Amino acid sequence: MNRRTDEERAVYGDTQQIRLRATELRALATEVRGRAGELRSAAELSWTSTAADTFVEQLGTRAVSLETSATQLDDAATKLDEHATAVDHVKQMIEDAARWVGDRWNDAVNLVSGAVETVKDGAAKVFEFFGQEVPDFLVHQAKDIVASTPSLPSPGDRGWLDLADLYRSRGWTP
Repeated sequence: MNRRTDEERAVYGDTQQIRLRATELRALATEVRGRAGELRSAAELSWTSTAADTFVEQLGTRAVSLETSATQLDDAATKLDEHATAVDHVKQMIEDAARWVGDRWNDAVNLVSGAVETVKDGAAKVFEFFGQEVPDFLVHQAKDIVASTPSLPSPGDRGWLDLADLYRSRGWTP
């Protein structure tokens, strides 16, 4: 296993394991429903007496209780599946933000470190990057990006989402 995957699992949970637990809960719900059915079958006794009536009533009550439990197990399994889906979605959003922010940040660092201010035509100062003229506003934007983000979050960190929001709010989009 790589370190990134281990860190993500520690923070967000292993969605494969979460889905496995949901499957196990559904299997348990099926088993509990089967038990409820067995109790209902047992309640169809052919003998009659006060004791039989009490016994049949208790079996029916227990069967209803088991069916309720089975429904709750199914509901819990559904919630686990929904949680796993939500976790996968957040992890994908973080990965997308990391790629997008990382690209902007790397471009900014490269521009800031490589841009050279020169005087052109005797008076106008311009920035050049590997011999190509670069608009002044792009260099200043790159400096702002580098200044606002001295270091990048670790892989899988929710901080990537915050940085993506910051970059968008400041208009630092391609």
